[in-house]
Amino acid sequence: MWITEETRDALETRIGGKILFTPGHTGDSVSLKVGRVIFPGDTAMNGFPSSRRITIWVENPAAFGRSWDLLIAEDADMLYPAHGKPFAKEELVRFRPAVDRIRLYALE
Repeated sequence: MWITEETRDALETRIGGKILFTPGHTGDSVSLKVGRVIFPGDTAMNGFPSSRRITIWVENPAAFGRSWDLLIAEDADMLYPAHGKPFAKEELVRFRPAVDRIRLYALE
């Protein structure tokens, strides 16, 4: 089943969590909140080669920033990224200004 606005409620009931649409890394990125924990997938990282919890590939910096704002607004304590060690949500708040400085460069 694809995750869409129409299927979200049924899927959330089945998995016992909240699906968060968090584009930016890619256009179809999603995160999952279960209790007070968020699994952000690739919307945040905590390990080599990332810096400031920012994933190494950002497709859309503006959407990525909005996704971080969404994660920050959620009532959660910890994030368990797809890459790297778990970290406290406060680290997203701390490093959020760095997201606004992301610049894309053309591939040659």
